[in-house]
Amino acid sequence: MKKLISALLISLTMSTGAIAAPFLAAGDGAELFLTGTLGVRSDDNVYLSSTETDDLIIDINPGAEFIFGQNSATQGYFKFVESIARYSDNDNLDTELAAINFVSRYDDGKSKLNADVNWAQLNQNTFDVRGLTRRDVFGANVMGEVSVTEKSSIGFGGAYNNTDYKRTGYSDLKTFTIPVTYYYELSPKVDLSLGFRYRDTDSQLGVDSKDYAYRVGFRGEFTPRSSAAWRLVSAAASSTAVATRASSTSMAPSTSSFPRRPPSRSM
Repeated sequence: MKKLISALLISLTMSTGAIAAPFLAAGDGAELFLTGTLGVRSDDNVYLSSTETDDLIIDINPGAEFIFGQNSATQGYFKFVESIARYSDNDNLDTELAAINFVSRYDDGKSKLNADVNWAQLNQNTFDVRGLTRRDVFGANVMGEVSVTEKSSIGFGGAYNNTDYKRTGYSDLKTFTIPVTYYYELSPKVDLSLGFRYRDTDSQLGVDSKDYAYRVGFRGEFTPRSSAAWRLVSAAASSTAVATRASSTSMAPSTSSFPRRPPSRSM
């Protein structure tokens, strides 16, 4: 019966996407929005196991978003979403999960500061976690960049991540990362980067570790229509429980650096 009712709702929800309506203007550049999505999805293997279990799921995601600092040096948003999932056949899997995100950006042309804080309740499969597994995930990241001379700047910051599993047999994981990067302008559109990254990992059931990496790379506009950052990375790791060390070198696109700064910069 549940599956029949859910199927009847498909025609109403297939075309329903995100809904955002201005709710309250809280001053210049600040607005409060009410948000929400409604949809139906079919999952032919809920647990990602060899024994397949299928179900039809209704997703209801009400929320609110507060945006501030539009068209100013400091801007950002605060967002809350409650994800409600209702399973047609396996109602023991029904969930109500919350997610909170805070993002803030500051840029005055000479200095940049980015702050991101997020917390989410999860109950989903991943490539390394099979089966619906409840866990809380928290992350905080602060990255800044300050001009040193007309052609150079220093990027710095810190990141903390914590995964707290709600089922026995899974290892809670905490990581703390500190990156520092020096940028030097080679041309009006390309910077050379020299970086160092330290990371401390705390595993509840596994082995704690500390590792660091040295990075040499470039960022900027390499073609008229594309911009990117590339780094050559040399990394080393050590374990607090087992005296081992490992090193590696790789070339990969960077995903954690700021976009290139404007050519004219001075403190």
